[in-house]
Amino acid sequence: MTMTTQQSICQTCGESFEAGVFESALESIAPMIQKTCDPCVAKYDQKLEAFTHPGRAPAESQKTCVPEGYQDYDFNQLPEKTQRIAESFIFPWSPCKRGVGLGGYSGRGKTYLIFEAARRQQERGKRVSVVKDQTISRIVRENSPERDKLIAAVRSADLVVWDDFGLSKMTDAVEGTYNDILEICISRKLPIFGTANYGGDETKKKWADQMNDRTFLESRGERIVRRFRDCCEVRILK
Repeated sequence: MTMTTQQSICQTCGESFEAGVFESALESIAPMIQKTCDPCVAKYDQKLEAFTHPGRAPAESQKTCVPEGYQDYDFNQLPEKTQRIAESFIFPWSPCKRGVGLGGYSGRGKTYLIFEAARRQQERGKRVSVVKDQTISRIVRENSPERDKLIAAVRSADLVVWDDFGLSKMTDAVEGTYNDILEICISRKLPIFGTANYGGDETKKKWADQMNDRTFLESRGERIVRRFRDCCEVRILK
């Protein structure tokens, strides 16, 4: 099917516009002519978005997902090994896959890379929600109503950035918040772009010690780590 253009009148606003004309390969089928101008189509899409996702801001109105402290991104300043992983694993990510994550000790550029990858997706129209483990710790400690806002933001996102996964001291309230976020990500098939300072086994052991419950290691802790990995493929920076 080939496309040409012709002047036409928009059936919605009545203004003249350059309409697309799609010619069929079969002579018996008449050409299809665009009946609505692009601005009217965009307005309809906005109304549809507002109806299907009430209260959710349009993607183009989002503030950058990158925290102020990470906006001075300079790829060339990252360690060479980190650059190689970025070029082969992080930046080529496509929406049909699980999210991507980086693990390893501090100072390897994990957070810079993950936020840069998320920023690129945001520029493509994806709604990005940011979860920081330090924020989870504070919300739980203060019993803050911000928890509901955090959960709502995750629910309305297309992609979730989870920085420092597993850093919070594990408590029943932290576990509940983790599971609520992960349940949304799994049920909505949301990819997670994540960072972690510890591997899964080390994280589970730390949680078990904090909960003073050795069974936590292979039961509830294992479930949290497994669900995180269901949404995020992690590579370790050594």
